[in-house]
Amino acid sequence: MVWPQLLAGYERNSGPYLNPEKYTPSNGLSYAGIAIPLGQGLFMDERRSIVRQAQLLPQMAEADRLKLVNKLLLDVAKDYWDWLYYYNEVQVYREALELAEVRTRAVNERARQGDLAAIDTVEARTEALNRRVLLSAALQQYNNSKLQVEMHLWDEGNQPLELAANAVPSAEGTELDPLSPEDLQELVALAKVNHPDIVKLDLKGQQLEVERRFAADKLKPKLDVEYNLLQSDFFMNGEAFQAPYMRNNYKVGISFSQPLFLRQERGKLQLTKIKQQEVGFQQSFTLRAIENAVQMVYNEWLALEEQLALQEQMVINARILQEGEIVKFRAGESSLFLINSREQKLLESQIKLYDLRSKYAKIKAQLYWSAGNMQQE
Repeated sequence: MVWPQLLAGYERNSGPYLNPEKYTPSNGLSYAGIAIPLGQGLFMDERRSIVRQAQLLPQMAEADRLKLVNKLLLDVAKDYWDWLYYYNEVQVYREALELAEVRTRAVNERARQGDLAAIDTVEARTEALNRRVLLSAALQQYNNSKLQVEMHLWDEGNQPLELAANAVPSAEGTELDPLSPEDLQELVALAKVNHPDIVKLDLKGQQLEVERRFAADKLKPKLDVEYNLLQSDFFMNGEAFQAPYMRNNYKVGISFSQPLFLRQERGKLQLTKIKQQEVGFQQSFTLRAIENAVQMVYNEWLALEEQLALQEQMVINARILQEGEIVKFRAGESSLFLINSREQKLLESQIKLYDLRSKYAKIKAQLYWSAGNMQQE
């Protein structure tokens, strides 16, 4: 589409030494008309280039916004699952401490009655103190993780919110959720189209294409056709637009220009093509990086599924060994030290299981973040 240039002006020349060609009526000469480019600027000019590139800026800003939102949602998810992990850790150590304190009282009573050696009371108290230390450390991490979650809570008035004192995290989302290879390929395909980095590079490529068209248009010669309607005063009156007047009072011109070497224009076009090639390389690299990132996270997803199944079995086995050691202790065939050792292994297995569940929930969030859209989760 050709955008004609509107022209308007007023001239009034007088003086004894005026070139007759510059003569104007005593009240001046006004003109109004248009200039139409038929060469350079016919399909693209600087104004259209700037406008079309500017029209892509809101979409680029939206891609940046989506990228920031995805990063924020990933941080929120990680902080939430950390909170859940430390909550479970506190519960495990709290139950273990209660058990140790009950056992300490029982051992003290049996030692008082002479059924156990006095050294067993030291063993029981030491284990209770050790679990109290572990609980204290877990409570500190739990409170800090809760504060970290509260950093993401704001009301509609942009005022920070606090979690209720009795608020506890939900374990929903930590259960096994297998992802088939077909679902993975679909996720990768969507990532190649909708990932903010890909969208932004595509828009940048569109901007460079507009810039290239403008640079190529600058290689054309300038050929402008101009028509001006003349009037012997400053204001156009109704008579000026009548057919007889327009046939006798006008000025028509054609201008043509062409640089000899076009060094600047050719250099600008070549530079733009190099930029387009660079963006093409960036797109290929980014696509490969996104695909690899999604695949690596998916591999970790599968590994965690296997580790979770194994760890759950380890917790079951550790509990069986702990209960069996208690039975042997009651029969006089074991010691308090062995019971504490079995329980310590059970605690470690339980904590490891909760840690793997937290990692599994995080890896699910990271998979969708790697694909560029956390809102799919």
